[in-house]
Amino acid sequence: MSPRNASTAAGAALRRSASLLLKLPALAAQLAVLTTAAEQKEGILYSLTPQYKDKYLVPVERHVSELGRKAEEFKKLLQGSRAASSLGVAAASAWGRRGTGGERGGASGPPRRGRRRRRRSRAGPTARLRRRRAARRLAAPAPAGPRPAAQS
Repeated sequence: MSPRNASTAAGAALRRSASLLLKLPALAAQLAVLTTAAEQKEGILYSLTPQYKDKYLVPVERHVSELGRKAEEFKKLLQGSRAASSLGVAAASAWGRRGTGGERGGASGPPRRGRRRRRRSRAGPTARLRRRRAARRLAAPAPAGPRPAAQS
């Protein structure tokens, strides 16, 4: 670095530090004002916190404990019916496995011999849909009570 460049850099650094020194009292005053404002807001916050705690937090805590108590009560009330229904659920799942073939993955009954070709329907998708719906209606249990009148 040449002496001329060094002196130019030193002069620039001195000017920069002088301008910063001139701004220092204003920055100190601004810092004091902002510190005072922050302390005031902190005091307001600390005085409001107990009020908000009494107004909002305590009722919410009471409500949560009440809901937990009710949930335990309902759990105890339903425990007997859950135990009684376990036999029905086991029977239904056994019948479901029997109808779908269970572990074999196929239909119930003896296995078929040979390969059977599936016939393709010449009917369109609407006719196939009607046939599927009719088959479901036949397979579904009949509803209890009077049948609704047919609409025309």
